[in-house]
Amino acid sequence: MVDITATRRLEVAALQTIPLRGARQARGIGLRELERRTGLDRGHLSKIERGLVTPSLPTLRRIAGALGLKEMSRLLEPYGKDRDDAA
Repeated sequence: MVDITATRRLEVAALQTIPLRGARQARGIGLRELERRTGLDRGHLSKIERGLVTPSLPTLRRIAGALGLKEMSRLLEPYGKDRDDAA
């Protein structure tokens, strides 16, 4: 039997290697704008970027979509938009 929790942790760990701050800055998007685009708290976004918080897969999908990271968004599609964690 597959341990879904362990699988999810591995998926999140792999996705955390993506430099979200660099992707955001390369697009000229500030934290306030990312906050507006995602609906996530700016402080929470900053903690995610610094690796202080492990985001849920739906949260990563929202961030990827807001940054225009199409491949990452597609990869995270199975996790849906509406099942997000509270920020």
